[in-house]
Amino acid sequence: GNYNAKQRTKYPKKTKSSSSAAPNSNRPYTDLSVDELKQLTEYHLSQNIQPNGIISIGTMSPAQMHEFSRLLSSWSKLSSPHHQKQILAAEMAEQCLRELLEEQTAGNEHAQKMITMDMYYLVIKAWLKVGGYKDFVHATSLLDLMELHTNPKKESSSSLKCYAAVLNGWCKSRSMGAEVKAEEILNRMKSRDVRHYNNVMNRIANNGKPNAGLEAERLLDELISSYKSEGINATIAPNRNSFNTVIKAYANAKGGRNGAQNAQRILGMMEDPASTLGVSPEDALAMQTLPDEDNILRQILPDKISYTSILMAWANTNSHSNNGEQSNAGEKAEELLKHMVAMYRGGKNGGIKPDTVTYNAVLKVWGKCGHPNAGERSEALLDKMLQLYEKGGDPDVIPDDVTFNSVIHNIANSNAADSPQRAMRLLERMEKSYESGLIRAKPDIISYNSVLNAFAKNGGPESAQHAEEMLDNLEKRSYARSMSWNTIRPDVYSYNIVISAWGNCGYANKAVALLDRMTALTNEGKADLKPDVTTYNTVLHAWSQSSDRNAPVKALGLLEIMLRLHEGGDNSANPDVLSFSTVINAFSKSKFPRKTSQTRQLLRRMKYFYENGQKRM
Repeated sequence: GNYNAKQRTKYPKKTKSSSSAAPNSNRPYTDLSVDELKQLTEYHLSQNIQPNGIISIGTMSPAQMHEFSRLLSSWSKLSSPHHQKQILAAEMAEQCLRELLEEQTAGNEHAQKMITMDMYYLVIKAWLKVGGYKDFVHATSLLDLMELHTNPKKESSSSLKCYAAVLNGWCKSRSMGAEVKAEEILNRMKSRDVRHYNNVMNRIANNGKPNAGLEAERLLDELISSYKSEGINATIAPNRNSFNTVIKAYANAKGGRNGAQNAQRILGMMEDPASTLGVSPEDALAMQTLPDEDNILRQILPDKISYTSILMAWANTNSHSNNGEQSNAGEKAEELLKHMVAMYRGGKNGGIKPDTVTYNAVLKVWGKCGHPNAGERSEALLDKMLQLYEKGGDPDVIPDDVTFNSVIHNIANSNAADSPQRAMRLLERMEKSYESGLIRAKPDIISYNSVLNAFAKNGGPESAQHAEEMLDNLEKRSYARSMSWNTIRPDVYSYNIVISAWGNCGYANKAVALLDRMTALTNEGKADLKPDVTTYNTVLHAWSQSSDRNAPVKALGLLEIMLRLHEGGDNSANPDVLSFSTVINAFSKSKFPRKTSQTRQLLRRMKYFYENGQKRM
């Protein structure tokens, strides 16, 4: 509009209110419903409309402005589970602000005094509450509006609050590219501190992109350079969280090369803060007399989060690495653990004493690194924890359920011939330790399933028989009143493991018997044991491995049962591409006389289901 004119034609939807008094004007605005608040807002919007439809601009009274200020505040603070009402609240809050801005632009001196940065902040927060990508973009555009109507060279604490709100909104957003938007806001801020940098770096770290570590470190370098250029009296400097966030970014980066090595490099920078920040030996010596909150060198020394994040970086090391870093990850993790112990015992860093969480992180690395001795090394680490606890009296390293389950899992996944027996012995050790009160970690279903998995992976009918016997014992023990602590019952995954064990050695009838048993238990009221698509697919796989001459026909029969169950509304049995592929494989391996035509028919049915919305095909 022409802001130099005192009058202009405005929003056609606004009409002169027929009422001469504000509706519910004597009630607190916080007591009004959304509809009442909307009616009141529309009333005040109509007050400067003349009978001829022309809207007076620049003549609003201080009382009217005060009402718009109250309305803006009420709308911006409205919180509703209904998305459309949240949008309405943001729109209405912004409309109230724009009414006042029009008065300011038209030269109304009262508006100059009435409009505050807090009004922009409230409207921005209202749009951020809506939560969509477009709403965040709109909130960002309100910063442009703020800059248009204020002195761009002067940034007050209130205007900084507006920038920070939008920046934090983008940092919390899950929208793709939100980290780019956040950094754009960061660059627009004239007064920014380390918290703003850390928030942007954290958003970069959470995106998991291959270059996340490099992008986060680029911002860390900006902080370090700023400190180096200004020296001890610098207004902005990195802190421990800055470095930890970059380590996290390298740890989370998916497909990034040398992520763990780069994360450990950042750790080295934290361990030598004087060199990292370019602090001279004289200044470093002088800083030793300062309290911790004023000593920048102490503020970036690593903590347990730093070291644990490095361990996670090794755990997430790319398994397809060509330089062997994946198989060496367990060794690297243990070296880091020993380094932490040495630093703590040597008095160099009292805040990094390894605890149960630290040891569990190392066990996780061993479990993921694919090292042939991962099971043995994991068990040795557990023994070390028990020794420190039992003989050394260290309560910070008591093994918990995660510890035992991790070691059992690592043993189960090893290729050693005796891995099932070792996993079973460790489970029994866990049970006895719990019953004696030595540890608080009670075996759970994950513990038992890990041992079942060890038998299943070992192969052969003898191992499958052991797995089924263990499943039977677990089922019986779950109802034994004498063992009140053991309320554990097998779950669907337990049965699926044992079915897989029989299927891998070609004993399809055994697999079918377990499927029938699950179905019977479900019919008896044990709904948590209802077979799922994995159960059915595992039995189909058993038929595909069977030497039974009728195996493909029986597999097809089971597939038809799955289809009928799905048609009857049972989505848990809905066949997927693996279901059909397994039956096709069973026919292709057989000597069934019509296997070619049967295979083509199955492929046609897959195509039909896919074209009719079954995207799992």
